[in-house]
Amino acid sequence: MTSSKSAPLPCSEAVLNLRARGGLVTILESWESAFRDDLGFAPAPFRGNFEQSLAGAVGWLINAAPWAYSSFAAVDEYHREILQLHGQIKAQVSGEPPARRVTVTCECGATMRITLDTPGRRCACGQQYGWAELRQLPLAERSAVA
Repeated sequence: MTSSKSAPLPCSEAVLNLRARGGLVTILESWESAFRDDLGFAPAPFRGNFEQSLAGAVGWLINAAPWAYSSFAAVDEYHREILQLHGQIKAQVSGEPPARRVTVTCECGATMRITLDTPGRRCACGQQYGWAELRQLPLAERSAVA
């Protein structure tokens, strides 16, 4: 049996994943596309390289934010994904580990994953919890996987 060791990449794999296809720009452009579809707008134009595409998608989403937060049906999902991306990017820049996630149980029995930074959350049952209310919910029971 032979094994080969190679030197680690001279950069962060997480940063490469954010810059790769399916990463940051792809996610932002997919939300832009969903907004444009909902509004009946034409698809986004080709913008160029990574930086140009990122700037274009971010600018468009910022301009569409008032509409999205008042009228877009999937705004909660959009908001969660943007917060998650922000956390990933912030961790890369600061070197801090991501916030520890815990699972809490709603009054209906459903579970929700939160961190200390989670400002509020709506359960699948429709119950809305603010920051303080989320922290009053019981921790979910851990289950062993056989």
